[in-house]
This record gives sequence, structure tokens and C-alpha cells, in this order.
Amino acid sequence: MKEQFNIHTLITDDQKKIHLFVTVDTAANRVYIHPAKPENDSDEAIGALFNKDVDYHLNISSDFVVRLVDELGGIQIEDKTCDGKTALQLIREDKLDDVVDATADVLEKKNLLTTIPALLKKLSDTYEMDIAIKDIITTLFSEIRELKDWKIEFVH
Repeated sequence: MKEQFNIHTLITDDQKKIHLFVTVDTAANRVYIHPAKPENDSDEAIGALFNKDVDYHLNISSDFVVRLVDELGGIQIEDKTCDGKTALQLIREDKLDDVVDATADVLEKKNLLTTIPALLKKLSDTYEMDIAIKDIITTLFSEIRELKDWKIEFVH
């Protein structure tokens, strides 16, 4: 597995498109998430914004967000329990970082990191990804035992 790779992630629903340039640094145990506004939906356009190549592409539907949060039993944001629909609404309100942080907290607290490959399989009709990245994600999450060893950083 490469020590560092970049993923163009596109979250879409009928109201909004959210582009993210995600860099995973396995040597440093870091994930950097950069919200982006490329001129079009291509990997080349988003890569040009950061002067880096896109290694993988991930399309996520709004159903993925709703079902993932619901599968986890909800997430806590500002002392409130949010279901999947509420989490999606927060993302539409530009609070993606809160939703990702809360989701990571649930995965860690419930010790669910090793179940992510099975969860991805269950939600497979709600996203599309390069086949190579699917293998990397499965390997990565099967090796990670504690998310607290990793840092997810939003770069605005």
C-alpha cells in the first residue's frame, strides 16, 4: 500500500454536490480532508486545485450518509443524537466536519473499525469507487485497531 494517496470524493444528492480532496497518509496516521470547488466534476479539475494527482475516485450518494449513520445507531453532535436524515441536513448546512468527527467517535467508542468492510458491503448500492481503493480501504481498516491513533483533519 502506498504511504500517501489522494481520493476525489464526491457526495451528491438532489440539493447539493460536495467535492472533497482527501489525502490519506498511512505513515503519519493522518487523513486530511480539503473541501473544494472545482470547475467541473473531473478528477483532473480537483487535482489541479491542489497541484496533486488524484489516485482514486469515490462517489457517495446521500443515501450512504443516511444509512451509515442509522446503521451506527445515530451520532452525537452538540449533545444531540442525530439520525441519518439529520446528519445529511447538517452536511447540506456545511457541517460535514461535525458529521465526520461524530461518526469517527461512534466507530471508535463502539469498537467498530474492523466492521467497516462489512458495513461497506451492506451499503454497496449507495456508493461507487475504484476497485483498487476498495481493497485499500478493506486492508487499512482491518489493520487499524484504534481510531485514536489516527487524526482526521479538515483543511479549510
